[in-house]
Amino acid sequence: MNPRIPPLLPRLLFALALSASLPAPFARAADATAGKGELTTIQDAMKASDAHRRALKAEIEALRVDRARFQAALVDTAKGLQETQAAHAASSAKLAALKTKLDAATRDLAAKRGETARLLAAMQRLGGDPPPAILADPTDLLKAIRAAMTLNGALPPLRARMAALATRLADLAKLRDGVAAETSRLATQQAALDRDRERLAALVAARQSAIAAGDSKVSDETARLADLAKRASDLKDLIARISAGATGASAAIAAAPGPTVAFAAAKAKLRPPVQGAVLRGFGADDGAGGTEQGVSFGAPSGATVTTPCDGKVAFAGPYRQYGRLLILDAGGGYDVVMAGMSSVDVAAGQFVIAGEPVGSMGAGDVPNAASVAVNSNGPVLFVEFRKDGSPVDPAPWWAPASLDKVSG
Repeated sequence: MNPRIPPLLPRLLFALALSASLPAPFARAADATAGKGELTTIQDAMKASDAHRRALKAEIEALRVDRARFQAALVDTAKGLQETQAAHAASSAKLAALKTKLDAATRDLAAKRGETARLLAAMQRLGGDPPPAILADPTDLLKAIRAAMTLNGALPPLRARMAALATRLADLAKLRDGVAAETSRLATQQAALDRDRERLAALVAARQSAIAAGDSKVSDETARLADLAKRASDLKDLIARISAGATGASAAIAAAPGPTVAFAAAKAKLRPPVQGAVLRGFGADDGAGGTEQGVSFGAPSGATVTTPCDGKVAFAGPYRQYGRLLILDAGGGYDVVMAGMSSVDVAAGQFVIAGEPVGSMGAGDVPNAASVAVNSNGPVLFVEFRKDGSPVDPAPWWAPASLDKVSG
């Protein structure tokens, strides 16, 4: 006698197959039940948010009196935010890929519902312990023998098809589990992002308001630099004009402290201003018959931009097709240029330390020179290092293993 197939297995697989392709109306009832506690949940969240804001305000007030601690808080918050943003972007990409696979697997199973139902029905009948084939037609021994041979021949292919179906269903279940886990991880990361963004925004606002209150000359210097930007023929000319005009209003701004580490001695110590892949490196073909004079970084939407080094803000504001432009005087004849941001949160004359937040990226929906140059639909930050006005390769300055691989 042929080995029997457990009758419960086909029924179980049949139920799983149907659940993979049919809607779940019970979800609406579950939503209604969950909705009963929604108001309480929202109220609890609002109370927690208010408490968080009060604590944050008290912390910032305590930090105001200590400039070094204040900058350290800015650097730590920005670093944590960048890391969470990178993790969130990676999880989002992973979730999108899982959902694509899940949709494809669900469609494939739904398209084969008829075939699956026939297969399961056949397996159920074969699993019902049929009588010996000889009893089917005792008057015709040849027919009985042929029936037995047919039954023996049909079972292995059916078992193989059933095994394939079970594998597909198991893969589908794994995909669903993966989507659920990644969705939960994203929610946790989003909550952390919201907290870090709120803290960083409060710290930046406090920093800038303190600078504005303490120095009325900042607005005059901002206006002077905006005029220089209008008259400069290119980036090199702008830097030269800024250096030549570093007197008068700019000299009236309080003298900034010097870098902790001289820029020339900071090789292999600097971290990139955003966490993202290098889209095009220094010296690469720029697509216009020349070579790139800086590095283009792909960045997550809304990514926080930090300064890679200590330095004084020489220029901060819009400049032609570059979007928001930031130029840092790093000392020793070195300048760091960053372009492509949607906002810049520092002012001319301000001294910033390595890792301090200076701006943020947009969503990438507004093209600028940085994104157009590398043909990217996402946010792109362009970074140049210059020595006495001429671009230099920034590669020796980046800390080992701090850069993602070139992705295009």
